[in-house]
Amino acid sequence: MEIPQSHSKAETPDTIAIQPGQTASDWIHRYFHDVWNILTRPTLFFRAMPRGSSVVGPLAFALVGIWIGSVVEFLWQGALGRYLIGGLNDIFQIAGEVAEVDHPGQTELILEARDRLMNWFWSTSAVLLAPLIGVVSLLFNSALVYLGARWLVTPGKSGSPETIDYPTALRVVSFGMAPAILAAIPVVGTPVSRICILIVTVIGAREVYRIGNLRALVIALFPKLLYLGILLSGFLVMGVLFLKTVSLLF
Repeated sequence: MEIPQSHSKAETPDTIAIQPGQTASDWIHRYFHDVWNILTRPTLFFRAMPRGSSVVGPLAFALVGIWIGSVVEFLWQGALGRYLIGGLNDIFQIAGEVAEVDHPGQTELILEARDRLMNWFWSTSAVLLAPLIGVVSLLFNSALVYLGARWLVTPGKSGSPETIDYPTALRVVSFGMAPAILAAIPVVGTPVSRICILIVTVIGAREVYRIGNLRALVIALFPKLLYLGILLSGFLVMGVLFLKTVSLLF
């Protein structure tokens, strides 16, 4: 994913923000230019990333990638879905004919249920809600990454930043979402984008906090590790309660 040796100067990530006099085409060109830099030279990109700057630009950058990936993924899934819907229509039609034999008048109910199911399944709600869900997810996950960095990074030691703050964590997570646009690739886009997001975020944490790959990996995965810990704790508590209940009964 990364070009090992490069002497070209990494451009400041803040330039993704809309500048005075900048046209829409200029911004689009700049956006894809930054995406390319993050995907091909993440080390240089995050090494040049300013600390403590505005988070509006990085947040918008991440949301654009999430939305583009969601829209294109929805479109190609819709094209594939037309073939699936044809087969489902046949299944529902056969079920309706069978129901009509045993219970007259049930065909209309089945077909109505079919239409509602298809409208819900292939609706655009997921695409429309993607930006809102993306904002909430980015803000919350960034808070957990910040907690992980506070736990694993000693400020001012071995070249680490003097302060560990939330805006920096948000910038790392936001720029780390650049591979979300890869979700537009048919069939394999979603898993590929998720793997690349993890790789880029690990590199971002490593370069920003000046730490090793292992600690950077833990920081990048800290939200998921925390979710997993909570889930396992819940199962453990349920298991203990179940065993106590069984022991009381028997």
